[in-house]
Amino acid sequence: MPPSKQGNNTAILIEHFGFPAVAFVDDVINSVNDHLYTASEGISRMVEGELGVSEEGEQGTHMFETLMESSIDKAFDVFELYTLQHTLSIHPDVNIELPHYETLDLSIKAKEEEELDAAISQARSALLK
Repeated sequence: MPPSKQGNNTAILIEHFGFPAVAFVDDVINSVNDHLYTASEGISRMVEGELGVSEEGEQGTHMFETLMESSIDKAFDVFELYTLQHTLSIHPDVNIELPHYETLDLSIKAKEEEELDAAISQARSALLK
């Protein structure tokens, strides 16, 4: 997708949802990581309860947490790419008209646009005096 289309895609999605799609994906990933750390704390308490406080138990728990973080990162990198490219995106050939744009007349001619720009410039000058 060309960068200009990508930017329009992002802008219309933000306008429609009220938040960037990447923020949603990041929240999902952060939520999964929070659950991992909660599980890791539980495993750490269980290991301490069974074996007592030991360096071996701490190392094992740390290794488990590191392995799980790595697995989650790999899986959710794929999730993020797929979601942003296929689920929370609009194909460039599709025209989306949000409900609040349905009644707008966007068929302004170049001359009318120039006249409006001149009127805006005059109003701006009058306000700044």
